[in-house]
Amino acid sequence: MLCLVYGNGDVKHMKLVVNMLRHLVNLASTVYPCCPPSLQIPPIDKMANDEKVRLSTLQCDIVFEDVSFTYPTRPDVLVLDHFSWHLRPGQNLAIVGASGSGKSTLVQLLQRLYDPDSGRITVDGVDLRDLDLAWWRSCLGVVSQEPTLFAGSLRKNICLGKPNATLEEVEAAAKLAHAHDFISRLPEAYETVFVAQDGGGVMSGGQKQRVAIARALIRDPKLLLLDEATSALDTRSEKAVQVALDEARKGRTTVTVAHRLSTVRDADVILVMERGRVVEAGSHEELMVRAGVYANLVMRGLKEKEDESDDDSDDDNAGSIIRATQQILLVDDPQTRFYRTSIICGAFGGLVAIHLICYTLDGYAFGVAGERLTTRCRILLFETILKQEVGWFDIPENQPDALAGRLAADVPTLQNMTGRRLASMLETFVFIVSSLFIAFFFSWQIALVSLAYFPILVIAGVFEMQTWSAEVTRKSVKGASLAQEVFSASKTVSALQAEEYFTDSYTSQALLSRSLQELRPFGGNGTTAVGIFQRPSYPVKNMTAFAGESGHHELHYPLVFNPSSRFFMLISSAAGPPLEAQSSLFLEPPKK
Repeated sequence: MLCLVYGNGDVKHMKLVVNMLRHLVNLASTVYPCCPPSLQIPPIDKMANDEKVRLSTLQCDIVFEDVSFTYPTRPDVLVLDHFSWHLRPGQNLAIVGASGSGKSTLVQLLQRLYDPDSGRITVDGVDLRDLDLAWWRSCLGVVSQEPTLFAGSLRKNICLGKPNATLEEVEAAAKLAHAHDFISRLPEAYETVFVAQDGGGVMSGGQKQRVAIARALIRDPKLLLLDEATSALDTRSEKAVQVALDEARKGRTTVTVAHRLSTVRDADVILVMERGRVVEAGSHEELMVRAGVYANLVMRGLKEKEDESDDDSDDDNAGSIIRATQQILLVDDPQTRFYRTSIICGAFGGLVAIHLICYTLDGYAFGVAGERLTTRCRILLFETILKQEVGWFDIPENQPDALAGRLAADVPTLQNMTGRRLASMLETFVFIVSSLFIAFFFSWQIALVSLAYFPILVIAGVFEMQTWSAEVTRKSVKGASLAQEVFSASKTVSALQAEEYFTDSYTSQALLSRSLQELRPFGGNGTTAVGIFQRPSYPVKNMTAFAGESGHHELHYPLVFNPSSRFFMLISSAAGPPLEAQSSLFLEPPKK
């Protein structure tokens, strides 16, 4: 019934509806296993703030009480082992240690990206889990090791820290982060647009880091979290960023995770961590006198590069791209023999006795040929992309996510044209030729009348599909690009509380809400065109169907195209009068 209603009774539309329902079922089967059995609200839910606490005055008196933690993907690795510490208001705390000691994990727990397995974290005496999460994150300023700048203007990127900020506030934050001068020298200053997370090659790493600092400072955070903010920079860029960080720390409680001496030596307290525990604590001078772990790090220049993937990464899919590529790039063999086999089988497909065997071989041969052709085209496209100049990748249409989409989606489209679809086209062509031969053999007059409407219906159908596909493709590419950008920087999005902003952006770019409204005129025009051309064909359909049932090949125009005669023909056919009686009504010429 659903197919009949949404398909307007048309068999080809019903097929589209069935395919749509099949895709929805496949999508549901993919999403459902990711959801908990009862579909309950996740433990950390920013929207569930009905009974949460908002402090009238935030002092940032933070206490870690016997905190232990393991990442969900590695429950057997204890990252924090009964960690305890008291961070006092206005204190500048620096954390150092070897890779995997749990430094960046503390920063993530303070953002409440995760909850401790045991113990608790209190803020001004209130358990962090009892605080309004949206309010708490609005009090934080976070600067990570790899600055993430989203597609859009510089002003929009800085305003992600404070969506309703004015241009004056944006400039003030940029000046505080020592970013205003170089931004003013850009061609369009604060309206300079990025087309990718890497800044499109417009800015250096140090400049992007200072923009990220401005984005964190524009909300005037009470607690500033600096997670390896200078570790990925060269010496020159580090000096510029370090000056900006020194300005940002003034008057704020600060937690700094670092590995360079210049970053931590001026801290009020330095924590030295090892295997999730504090092994040393004190000022730079105090720790140097002890000649312990910290002194050894200083002697080595604190040069140990921090790769926090051991304790700060919750992603085990690093090898998935390689595995997927190996599966995609299959053996490249000629496919000519498969086409030959499928054509031969398709020619005999009309014979009922061997139809099942031919149909199976036909689908297999065309499927293998399509896969082989897809492989060759994907390899050629990949080689062509690698041969392009660097400037070619700065074009918006040639960003990494768009190119990956071409390899993943555009090339298989060719398979659709050469695989099973080509087999269907060949089968349809054989049926059309056979039908025309039979029709002209029995009654060339009726065949000509029926054939007259065929090109019109084909043109209307092509118009309907093209008007949909062009707009759908454009919207899909934009939506996929934004989704990839947001998913790859999920922690930054959470820290900025920009979920709603990106949801609205995706809604406006992808095939949702506004996009569907934009598509309706296109789809409506295509469907209207098909409908206009289909309506006059109904008398011809009635005529040919009745001629086939009656066994006669000459019908008279006034009776066939008269609406009342058509209605009587349908009713009489359903009632079941003798076929000869029905035929006589239409085969005898009208009396004058």
